[in-house]
Amino acid sequence: MTLPTGTPWWVAIIIILAFGPPALGSKAMAAVPGWLGSYARRRREQTPEAKADLSLSAAWQRQDAEIKRLADAYDAVAEDYSELTARVDALDEKLTEMTRRFWSAIAYVRQLTAVIRRIDPDHNIPDPPDDLEAYL
Repeated sequence: MTLPTGTPWWVAIIIILAFGPPALGSKAMAAVPGWLGSYARRRREQTPEAKADLSLSAAWQRQDAEIKRLADAYDAVAEDYSELTARVDALDEKLTEMTRRFWSAIAYVRQLTAVIRRIDPDHNIPDPPDDLEAYL
């Protein structure tokens, strides 16, 4: 194939690159470093044959199986998290109730002690337990 007389040299280079042996989508051009090689590799990856090879590869299947395994593990963790959240909320309610009862009992003991001392100042009131002494 010959180009018509008077064709600029740069047009000839573009035609050779686009349609000749080092065409932009060929394996040879994909091996070239730089932006031309990058463009050739991207064009080769977008072909239906390349996509089919990618989807059928063993690495793709292993990756797909790993993603499914991780999704199942995530679902199990999410379920455990909801159960743990419910348990923590229940324990928090119990702790609040026990704290409220504790302070009510301390207030009641203080009132009884004050009444006993007011009625009979000489009455022997037993010492509180060591763990309650800081509160009374």
